[in-house]
Amino acid sequence: MNKNEFITYLELYGSDVSSWPEELQLYASAAIEKHPELQILIKHEEEFERFLDMREIDQHSPDFQNRIISSSYQKNAVFSNKSNSLWSYLNEIFISLNIPKPAISLGIVLVIGITIGYLMDYKQISNFRNETDIGVMALYEGEIYDFEY
Repeated sequence: MNKNEFITYLELYGSDVSSWPEELQLYASAAIEKHPELQILIKHEEEFERFLDMREIDQHSPDFQNRIISSSYQKNAVFSNKSNSLWSYLNEIFISLNIPKPAISLGIVLVIGITIGYLMDYKQISNFRNETDIGVMALYEGEIYDFEY
């Protein structure tokens, strides 16, 4: 076992070589005899383990589990009360995008206007233009002409 392998196993199994797997204990003992500087690494690892043992871990309150379970039931209740309508779905999308309501209204009006424009028959529009009274147009332009009908 070389030094790098020993360091890897030391970090993995801890400073007590006797608690390592049996097949590694023999190799670790031989590596320690061959490289005396590994004893320093073992001492550093022991200090690190003592430091970790000094940490205090807060204990959970007795009702911790019950609070988690009850909060999960409350969230599921909120999700189950949602309606499956198209309007509620669109409302959720608009809320998540943080778009102001006037912008949403303007967008809806524009979409409706464009849709109506495409749905109108082009011939109806052209017939409307042909039926417009030329005298009314001339009056609108600010000049009055005497047209014979």
